[in-house]
Amino acid sequence: IYPNPFLNKFHVQNLGEDIFDGEIQLFNVYGSLIYSKGFSQFRFGSTFEITPTIELPPATYFVKVNSANHATNSVQILIKK
Repeated sequence: IYPNPFLNKFHVQNLGEDIFDGEIQLFNVYGSLIYSKGFSQFRFGSTFEITPTIELPPATYFVKVNSANHATNSVQILIKK
């Protein structure tokens, strides 16, 4: 996930599975889901740009990447400037 910290958008790069479908979720520090975006055919080495549709205040957030088959699940800390 880059850049970190970010201003208005960030990128998620697939460095794990060859190809998978799934979802990217953004949570605040209280564990509330504040943004979610589904994707398909996320190929190894490719990058997905995320531009949240709501205005996010500067804070710490958690990004969770889930694959549809649950083979890949990762959580990263992301900081909004």
